[in-house]
Amino acid sequence: MNLHTEQKLKLATTTALCTTNTVCTADRHQQSLDTIINFETGKIWLKFTLPCVNQQKCRDFWAEKIETERSHSAKLWRSVNQLLCQNRVPMLSSIDVEIIHQFFADKVAIVRSSTDNAPSPAFTHAAAGLTLNEFCTLSVDDVTSSVRQLPDKSSAADPIPTFVLKQTIDLLAPFVAELFNRSLAAGHFPGRFKDAFVTPIVKKAEFDPTEACSYQLISNLPVLSKLLERLVARQLMNYLTFSDLLPPLQSGFRPGHSTKSAVLHVLSDVLLAVDRGDFAA
Repeated sequence: MNLHTEQKLKLATTTALCTTNTVCTADRHQQSLDTIINFETGKIWLKFTLPCVNQQKCRDFWAEKIETERSHSAKLWRSVNQLLCQNRVPMLSSIDVEIIHQFFADKVAIVRSSTDNAPSPAFTHAAAGLTLNEFCTLSVDDVTSSVRQLPDKSSAADPIPTFVLKQTIDLLAPFVAELFNRSLAAGHFPGRFKDAFVTPIVKKAEFDPTEACSYQLISNLPVLSKLLERLVARQLMNYLTFSDLLPPLQSGFRPGHSTKSAVLHVLSDVLLAVDRGDFAA
């Protein structure tokens, strides 16, 4: 092979290598460009699609929540207030706790002084033989079933959270039942059960949070205190219902009664009066 032929071969090899490198570089640039285009397209898709997905999920969540809480008015109103951003305003640090305490102490003193000379209340006498001389002994099953029905709310005074109490109530129920039965037999409510953590809450968002009269107090009692109260209230309610001592028109704090039953009763009276012609223009 002569020198001229070798130079041609080297030139052809160099040209081929350059062409190959150019093609590879072009392919890499094209791949990088495609990646950038796909990334930008993905960002645009996420920008316009994710808000729609989030809005749909938000609508579905609140629709399902309101539907499930339709029969529980307290939960429903709490969710509606949360949805409308009408949650209660917390207490300001600029107002002193002693001012809040003095305001409500004076309020109680005014009520007591205004009712000091009021006549004694009248009581309905129970029929013969319908007396409640003592509370029934609470069983372990009474305590267990009542604990399982408690909401998962806890007080700072509770030694363990309520959800832990529910999980361990099978072991603790005998001791809790013994404590409650001794309290009922002695007629003494434990003093520790009366200690509550009080939280001042502004009544309405438009009220002035610097004024003591704008607050209402939320007392958070220990869970055992509320549990004993429920068990006693159940026995009292059974006695009052069985003895027919409750007012027939009382709708508040009675199972199966509510503002709806009170409104229906008034509406029924109005319609009956209209049917009798007992109305005036």
